[in-house]
Amino acid sequence: MLGTAEITQAQDEARVQAIEMYNNAQELAGSNDFDGAIQLYRSALEISRENGLNDITDLIEERLPRVYGSRASSSYRTYQSERTISAIDTAIEDFKASQEAAAEFGNQQVEQQARGAIGSGC
Repeated sequence: MLGTAEITQAQDEARVQAIEMYNNAQELAGSNDFDGAIQLYRSALEISRENGLNDITDLIEERLPRVYGSRASSSYRTYQSERTISAIDTAIEDFKASQEAAAEFGNQQVEQQARGAIGSGC
């Protein structure tokens, strides 16, 4: 019985850690720190998957492709204002990453948006 209690406590601690990381990632995404948000979401996803926290896993898998998409859109807005080769290269790379993340997590809407942006040369 002690082993079960230890497992439950470990899962509770993992849940708290994953939720804190998710909330921090939400804040970063809200302040347009997309790279930081993506990194935290991925770390939280790893913890949630390792500990069978399916509800948190589902939240992250739903949110993560949209953050990739937001990063790509932000990069494209930067390109529109700067009109530099490096800015368009960044936007294209971010749209490609967005498309990959969308495919990874099964988000067809984000995947189609990214594919359309890449196909049109952003």
